[in-house]
Amino acid sequence: MATLAPSAAPINALRMWTDGREIYVEIPGSAAIGTPPYITSYPLHEGGLWRALNMLRTQSYEYAGPSMMVVPKPDKAADLVLASLRKNGAL
Repeated sequence: MATLAPSAAPINALRMWTDGREIYVEIPGSAAIGTPPYITSYPLHEGGLWRALNMLRTQSYEYAGPSMMVVPKPDKAADLVLASLRKNGAL
């Protein structure tokens, strides 16, 4: 029987939250090499959000393992269905 996962986030997802004053980002540690999680904070304004998102973008995920992102492949049948719906004015 299947069980529900605790989260839909991939294993290398970084947590990000706020307390109303700061934006916090947690980079997970690794039990395999004994590194604890690292939490950094940024001011809660546009500049702080930009810095937090930039850090997320450049994070190498070396602590959490390979990326679990799945990119869907184009589906020819779906393209034909969408083209037909557009042709008939349904979209």
